[in-house]
Amino acid sequence: MKMKRFFFPLLAVLFVHTSAWAGTYQELASQLDSPNPAVRLEALRQIALDYTPESLPLLVKASGDQDEDVRERAVQALGLSGSPRAIETATQALRDPDESVRWRAVQALDCLGARDAVEDLSGLGADNSWRVKVCVYKLLGTISSEISKESPGELPGKKVREQIRRVLLGGLEDPDERVRLAAASTLAVNKDPAALEPLLDLLKNGSMLVRSAAGVSLGDLGDPAAIKPLLDAISDPSNREEADGSDFARWGPVKGLVKITGRDFGCDAAIDAAAREEEGFERRRALNSLNQLKKMDIAGNPAGLLKDKCREVKLKVFELSGTIDDKILEPYLRQGLEDSDVAVRQAAKAALAGN
Repeated sequence: MKMKRFFFPLLAVLFVHTSAWAGTYQELASQLDSPNPAVRLEALRQIALDYTPESLPLLVKASGDQDEDVRERAVQALGLSGSPRAIETATQALRDPDESVRWRAVQALDCLGARDAVEDLSGLGADNSWRVKVCVYKLLGTISSEISKESPGELPGKKVREQIRRVLLGGLEDPDERVRLAAASTLAVNKDPAALEPLLDLLKNGSMLVRSAAGVSLGDLGDPAAIKPLLDAISDPSNREEADGSDFARWGPVKGLVKITGRDFGCDAAIDAAAREEEGFERRRALNSLNQLKKMDIAGNPAGLLKDKCREVKLKVFELSGTIDDKILEPYLRQGLEDSDVAVRQAAKAALAGN
């Protein structure tokens, strides 16, 4: 996967105004014509940060840039614009040669509430990018669910749902377990019995996080046939507590079991799972595992991560924030100076110094 030259916020990018315009609208527009892609990307960043409806044509223009990084961030910003006028451009981006642009395009259509792109989305059901396919399945599942609620007996809606189901069934044969999980989980949410066997296989043979997610999705499916396999997964010695976190594979099965039966059958994992969920266990492990949040995720969700209730999460995020040269984080880091925990205040101060 290619390295990005710049990252700008994922969720707050269009709404957090922490910097003044680098120039006038006309100046930024002219910078989008610069022969230097770094200049074009920075101009796009400023346009997105100070977005107004009048800026939409500039985002549309940038979505056709010759540089894939510029196109990706432009499509991402289109999705967060909230403008129905952005749907057409985002739909066109589904056919972009760069997988990251296609990925952002699917996300953008989801954010914009687009529900008329089933044909285009279905064509990506066999994309060569697992990220694209996972997002496509999620959005198609949402569309199918909404059709089922709004027009359950109408023939056009039924045909669309059948088309979506064919795409998801194809995803069950994908060689990537993440894609199979996404397809099966989407089918499970829609109570499709075809999800049962694939989820049971992932529960038994998947990687740690996939096993956990499969357990949760079996709960969404609600088939009593999953009860015994879920109990087996909870008692499986390979899912016992270890330093590598393999016990996390018990968390999902317990959640699934409770969803189906309303009981945990006295499983001690249920107590562990509730405590770990409350204390931010999952987020803390993600942070400690290969420092996964280093740049993109922290910059993309500063309000969420830097205000986390878990002390260990805040300390780790502040530590990593100090290595990110992005002024958008500064107001969030300053809020940490007011934290009730002395260690968190000290970490925030150190992060500000590094930032």
